[in-house]
Amino acid sequence: MLIFGWRGSPRRIIAVGLFLIVCVLVRNLKTSHMRELKKFVETEEYSDAATQRGSELVVQRPTAPRESTTGYKRYAEIEPLYRQVESDIHNTRQYSLALLRQIGAQIPGSPWDLPGLMEDVKHRFSVAQHDLWQFRNESGLIEWQREEVEALGDQIQHRIRALQNPEDCESAKKILCNIPVAPKARGTGSQLHHLSYCFLAAYGTQRTLVINKRETSVMDLDLEAYFLPLSENCAKTTTQEVAHWPGTEDALVVQFPDTDRPVPRPNYLPRSVPRDFAERLASFHGDPFAWWMGQFMKYAMRMNRGFQEAVEKLGARLGFEGPIVGVQVRRTDKLLHDSRLIELEEYMEAVDDFYNDLEVRGTTVTTRKVYLATDDPQVLKEAKEKFPKHAFVYNEDSVASANMKERRSEANIHNILADVYFLSRSDFLVCGMSSNTPPERSSPSTHLIGSTTRAATRWRRGSPTRLAEKTLLISPSPFPPSPKKQKLTPPLKHPPLPHLTLSLLPRPLRDSEIELQRGDRVKEVLRHYSNHRNLHDGFIHGVNQRTRKAGLYPIYKTVDVLRLADTPPFDAIDRRDK
Repeated sequence: MLIFGWRGSPRRIIAVGLFLIVCVLVRNLKTSHMRELKKFVETEEYSDAATQRGSELVVQRPTAPRESTTGYKRYAEIEPLYRQVESDIHNTRQYSLALLRQIGAQIPGSPWDLPGLMEDVKHRFSVAQHDLWQFRNESGLIEWQREEVEALGDQIQHRIRALQNPEDCESAKKILCNIPVAPKARGTGSQLHHLSYCFLAAYGTQRTLVINKRETSVMDLDLEAYFLPLSENCAKTTTQEVAHWPGTEDALVVQFPDTDRPVPRPNYLPRSVPRDFAERLASFHGDPFAWWMGQFMKYAMRMNRGFQEAVEKLGARLGFEGPIVGVQVRRTDKLLHDSRLIELEEYMEAVDDFYNDLEVRGTTVTTRKVYLATDDPQVLKEAKEKFPKHAFVYNEDSVASANMKERRSEANIHNILADVYFLSRSDFLVCGMSSNTPPERSSPSTHLIGSTTRAATRWRRGSPTRLAEKTLLISPSPFPPSPKKQKLTPPLKHPPLPHLTLSLLPRPLRDSEIELQRGDRVKEVLRHYSNHRNLHDGFIHGVNQRTRKAGLYPIYKTVDVLRLADTPPFDAIDRRDK
C-alpha cells in the first residue's frame, strides 16, 4: 500500500498529471480507433463481426485480416467495429469522469477547478465522438444502416400482419391472451409488457394472437380505444375448447398464462432473437433484442384516428418539437418498494451532455427542451427552480392523474399512453427502468413506470431513426423475469488491480471488482442498482459464471452474447405479397 500526503504544490502537480493522463487516453482512443477504421475503409481488412455457435451469437473483436469484401457486405462488417469503437470511447469517458468525481469528493477545499476540468474532458471526448460520427456519415455507413433497418423491419411487420390476418380465421390456430392481468398489481405499462410476451408466443408458434378483454372494476383498459385492432378479420375465437399452455401442435386455441413466467418456457421468450435473421440484425443494430421487441410494439401501438388526433393536439399545445430530450422521473410509491432516490441533477447532467454533443456537431440549439414525465408534482417545481435555463414541456393532467387514487382510471391510462408516445418520439431518452418486479412479489403499481419506460423504448426501436437514437438508463434493471443478459470476455484478461490508496482516499476508487479470464461468461445483475448508485464509470455489476463470484467488471473487456430463438420457418409467409 502506497500512501501520499497532500500538501501545497503536490496537489496541483497531481491535478495536472491526472488531467494529462485523461487527455492522453482521449487522444490514444481517437487516433488508434480512427486509424483502424481508416485502414478498413482503404484495405477492407478486418475479421468477421460475429460468429454463430449453437444457440448463441457472439460478437467478436478484430483479430486478423480477412479477404476483401465490397458493397453491403463491407458495411455489415464495419458497423460492429464502429459500435465497438463508439462503446470504447464512451466507457473511457465514463471512467475518466467518474475518477475525477471520486477524487474531487475526497479532497475537500481543492484549489483546482474540478468542474472546469470535467467540462474540458467532456468536450475532448465529444470531439472524438463527433469525428467518429462524421466518419459514419461520410462513409455511407449510416445510409446503409437505415436501409437495413427499414428492409428487415418491413419483413417482420409483414410476418406479423400475415399471422394476425389469416386467410381462414375459422381454421387458424390461435393464442388467447388475457388483458388486463393482475390489475391490482400491474399498471398500464406492465400490461403492455405482458402483451409483448403474448406476441412472442404467437410468433414463436405461428398462431394468431387474440385478446380476451377482461372486465374489471380495478382497471378499465381497452386497447382498441387507443390503437387499431390487432386483426382485421380474426379478433375472436369461435370455439369453447381452449387448451392450457403450452397446448399441443393440433390444438386450435391455446391460452397463454396470466404471468410472464410460463412453464414450460420456450427459448423464443426474452431475451432472445429468432435465429433466421439474428446475424443480419446484429450486423446493423447495437441492441438486437430491443429492436426485435420494438417490432411488436410498433404493430400493437398503431394509433387509431381519435387517439392520434388527441396526442397531436396535445403536442401542439405543449410545444413538443425537436430537438427535445425525454426524461422520466419516477417517485411516490416507487421509492417505498424497489428503487433508490435518484436526484434530478443526475438526469439533467445527461440532458446537458446530449445538447453539448449536438452543439459540437454543429447543431444550433436555441432552447434546451425537456419533455418531463413524472408522477410527482414536486419534481416539476424542483426542475423549474434548479434549471431555469431549460424549457420543460409536460402534461399537467398526466401528473395530476398519477396519484394513487386515480392511477388506474381511464383518464390516467390515456395520459400514460400519451407520455409513452412523447417519450418515444424524443431525440434522446433519460430514464430509470428499476421496476417490473415479478408479480408474485409485487405490490400495487410497482411495475408502472419501469414498464412504461420500457414501452417507450420499444416504441422508439420500432420507429424510423431520429436525430440521435439513444437511451440512457440512470437506474437500469434486467428484463425480468427472464434469463439475464450475458457477456463473454474476449482475449482480454481482467485481474483486479491493486488500488492506490491516498491519505485522503480511505477506500478504493472501485469496490469489489471480480477477476475475468478469456472466455468467461458474465451475467449482468442490474437489479443491484435498485439499491446502489450506478456510478456510470465503465463498470457494471455481474456474476462470473465460472467462479460464481459477484462484483464489478469493466464493460470494455466484454462482448455481448445474443441468445438465438428457435421459431418455425416463415418462407411461405415471406413469399406472399406485401
